[in-house]
Parts: sequence; structure tokens; C-alpha cells
Amino acid sequence: MKKSVFLCTFLGFSLILTAYTQTSDPQLLRQHVYTLASDSMRGRSAGSQEGLLSAIYIAQYFKEIGLISYEQDSYFQYFLINQNIKCQNVIGIIEGKDSLLKQEYIIIGAHYDHIGYRIKENAIEVYNGADDNASGIAALIELARLLKANEHQLKRSVMLVAFDAEERGLLGSKFLVSQLPLQHIKLMVSMDMVGYYKKSNKLFIKGVATLKDGKTNIQDIPFTAPLNLRMQNFEKTLFAATDTRYFAMENIPAFHITTGMLSPYHKPQDDADEIDYEGLSIITDFMHSFTLRMSQNESLSYSHRRNAIHPKDKVVAFGLLSAFGMSHLRYTQGAFAKGRSGWAYKGGLLLQIRINSYLSIRPECSYTYENFYQPSTSSYTSHIEKLHLQSLYFPLSLLLRTTFDESIYAYVGLGGYYSYVFSAKIRNQKLSLVQDIYPHRYGLQYSLGLHIAPVNIESIFRFDLYPLFHHDKSIKNNAFFLQLAYVF
Repeated sequence: MKKSVFLCTFLGFSLILTAYTQTSDPQLLRQHVYTLASDSMRGRSAGSQEGLLSAIYIAQYFKEIGLISYEQDSYFQYFLINQNIKCQNVIGIIEGKDSLLKQEYIIIGAHYDHIGYRIKENAIEVYNGADDNASGIAALIELARLLKANEHQLKRSVMLVAFDAEERGLLGSKFLVSQLPLQHIKLMVSMDMVGYYKKSNKLFIKGVATLKDGKTNIQDIPFTAPLNLRMQNFEKTLFAATDTRYFAMENIPAFHITTGMLSPYHKPQDDADEIDYEGLSIITDFMHSFTLRMSQNESLSYSHRRNAIHPKDKVVAFGLLSAFGMSHLRYTQGAFAKGRSGWAYKGGLLLQIRINSYLSIRPECSYTYENFYQPSTSSYTSHIEKLHLQSLYFPLSLLLRTTFDESIYAYVGLGGYYSYVFSAKIRNQKLSLVQDIYPHRYGLQYSLGLHIAPVNIESIFRFDLYPLFHHDKSIKNNAFFLQLAYVF
């Protein structure tokens, strides 16, 4: 019954859509945000009933506006997350009027899902997500209306996409990328959190360097309304990631449009009454002019400049590494169990070879400096001496990684190593690599790491299997390193 009332409400809005205007309507923008960010939508979590109602709301407007449906009889593109949760992108198309350029597409997108609700003190606390991202969806619907009214000016085709499951890891846009003929996609734009222009006094366009002559193209847009544009070459952080990522990873120019993160991000206070609707209207009008101009440009091409946080998952990757840690001696016999630790350092190169989406092999080569302490005799009361070792270190690890995302993933490493000691000193006196120290060392290591493109952060635990000293074969070396690597 509730669904029927809800859908009838949608149909009532259709009379408003028949009016032809050249500018967006702040009241319609307000209506969209208040509807999508209402408590009854319970935070529009991906795969929820309320998420589906949000998708129906958007699709109904796409239909009333007159957009071409993505499928023959539906605006929905279905996909599964976690193998059993059904989600849907909502897609409408306006075909370009140029006989050649209409085969090329500009994608304008915004995600409509948010993070849902929680039960707190026996009450429901709803995360309404007005700025994140009912504001972007409101702009998308109004933009669709304006573009359809002026479709005779479009040369390229425009695909308008309301993405689902963005908050679950950009899964809606990831799925769409996997289904499209990417050679026909010339530009992608994500409108994400665009409702705080009055507080921000800026509209950021991030990623302009991914489009050849991107800044010039934007500066040439005929838009006279007061709007403070701030263009950035690239998106700067993964923690504010948006649906541009998987397009950018396929060498498609991709822009993120946002007023910034001034709203109560992922908090219950992100409500519809906090949105700047006049500012949202100006942004929507700018996107109208932007899309018309981009559709008319003679050429839209990739600049071959890639953001470090949007890497394509390479088969072979190189990296520079640096690590600090602690090293100590391990006694397998006698009165001692473990010697006093000293600091250690290593720096060098790595090569990472991807076998499949789960496994990689990683050889490394590094210079290692270690110092640790040992008693001068077998008596525990004897004087402590400091031993300095310099060596070349060659580990080989098998990495088992998560497949959630190419830009952010965790991994476990298992492997072994060979190390050649070329210098050993006690009290500034060199030790013999023939009579005192075994120069050839072998051992096992394991590691726990996190890749946040383009950086690896890793804890490494290393255990020698063979003795270090000629005079006592029960003494072996252990080490721990905290390693950072920059991967190209």
C-alpha cells in the first residue's frame, strides 16, 4: 500500500516537468533532496527496500523527462553485491544530434545510496545523506530536464547515471565500467556532495588534467552567473573517493564536481534543511552549460596523465622501499633466550609481479644495516658488546591480497630470503667473514601489509634459519621492520 501511495506521488510531479525553462528550479531541487533524504528513506542503504524506492523515484523522473532507457524496457541496470544483494544503477540517455559524434558518450553521474540507519537507545537514528548525495541526485535530475529541453544543441550523446552501492566501495560504477564499450566513453563526471556552496564559496572540479586541454575547455564555457570555480589537476585523496575511480583507471578523463566536505559527513545531522538550494541551482546551471559545451567540442581525448590514486592494476610494478625496525640475537641453547635489541634500517628496490587477482610474487633487493647486542662471554654477567652488520638482502615473497579494490587492499606475505653479510664489526674492529661470521644467511619471513595507492605500508617479521657465528651455532638473528614502499 505504501509503495502505491509513493508511486502515485511521483506521477503527480510529472505536471511540473512539462514546463520549458533554461535554468534549474531551486524548488524542484529542494523537492528531490527532501524526498530522498527524508527519514522514511532510512538512509537509502544499497540493497535495501528504501534504496529501491529511491531508484524508482529517479527512474520515474527520467521517464517523465523523456530520457531513453538503458535497457529496452527499463532504466535499471541490475547487479549483485556479496553475491546475493540486488542493487541497481538508474540510467537514462539523451542521444546526440551529430551523425558521427552521437556515437561518443559523456557520462554524468551521481550516487544515490547512503549508509542507512542504526538502532541507538531503542530508537532509529537515520543517516539521511542530504549532501551525500541527495544533492548530487537532485542536480542530476534537474540537469536531465535541462539537457532534454535543449537536446538539439547536443552533438555527443549523454548518459545520465544514478549509481547504487557507492558507499559499499564504488560498486555500481565499477559494474557499469565492466559493461560499457569504453572506447565510446569520452568523459565521465561525478557530482558528489554539491549542496554546500554558500559555506564553501567554491565549486571544485577535480581531475581536469585527465582531459587534454581540460582547463582551457572549462574556462571557455559561456557561463555568466557568479560561481567561484576551483580547478584541480587530480583528486587528492582516496578517503573522499567517488565514482570517477574505475573510469579513470581505464584511461577515461574523469572529473569530480563537489563543494567539498563541509557537511556533517556520514553523520545523522546531514539533513535536507542544511542544503544551499540557491547554490545548488547555480551549480546545476553550470553543469548544463558544461555538458552542452563538452558535447560540442571537436575532440575530447585522454591526456595520458594518470592520478597516482587511480592506478591500473599492472602485471609488473616497480617500487622504492625504506624500512626501520629492530634486530636481536636469538639463543636456541644455554642461559640466554634473547639478546638486547638494536635498531635496523634497510632501503632498496622491489618488483611486484601479479599472477592473478589474489596472488602476486615480490622479489626485493636492499641494503640492510643492523646493530644488536650480545654478551662478550657465555656468562650472563659479562660485558655487553654491540655488533654492527651490513648486508645485501634478497627476499622473495608470495603475496595473498584482497580483491576488493585495486587502489586499497590488504595483503599477507609469506616467503624466504638470502642475505650476504659484507661487513661486521664489534668495538670498531672488523670481524672475519671466514673465521668469525657466516656471511651467507638464509631464513623465513612473513608480512602484513596495506596498499593505499601508490604506497605500501607493511610490517615484516624475519627469522634466520642458520647460525650467525662460527664459535656458537646456537645463535641466530631475528628482525622486525616497518616498511614503506612507493610503487610505480
